[in-house]
Amino acid sequence: MLDQMLKIIANIFKSPIKAGQSTPTMTIAPEDITAEVEIYTTMFCGFCWRAKGLLETKGVKFIEYDVSSDAGLRAKMKERSNGGRTVPQIFIDDQLVGGCDELHQLEHEGRLNTLLTGTA
Repeated sequence: MLDQMLKIIANIFKSPIKAGQSTPTMTIAPEDITAEVEIYTTMFCGFCWRAKGLLETKGVKFIEYDVSSDAGLRAKMKERSNGGRTVPQIFIDDQLVGGCDELHQLEHEGRLNTLLTGTA
């Protein structure tokens, strides 16, 4: 039953992109992605699902830390993100990118691929 509920929630958050967010405009060959991407999430966070969806669409492999029930991991997230308490908190090569909106903004501006390939 839990698996079915998670699938339903995942499908809800894979709905069409909202205004102000972008679809991936530039593709990257998986072998060109050199950055390490980390994302702090919670299970029922729609913004987390959207951020992960963008990364997955681009073929980015990422390390996901679910802070739903891990106070120590949440404290580490807060420390790394300069006090950020909301999820997602996204890091590319150990640099804070921000949350879902910031990730989509980088994609919209054409700067996400540069960060992912290290060609800045």
